[in-house]
Amino acid sequence: MAIKTIKYKNITWHHIDEVNKDALDFLKSNYRFHPLDLGDVAAEIGESK
Repeated sequence: MAIKTIKYKNITWHHIDEVNKDALDFLKSNYRFHPLDLGDVAAEIGESK
């Protein structure tokens, strides 16, 4: 998994260069995305909804 994190004061930027299961798990565990949003992203990598 290649997630790069840049922090500056109260701003955090995560750069995800490949959407895969590890990246989705990272987003699920660190942010409160709606499950349908994550499902749409997962559909882009060939996972079923």
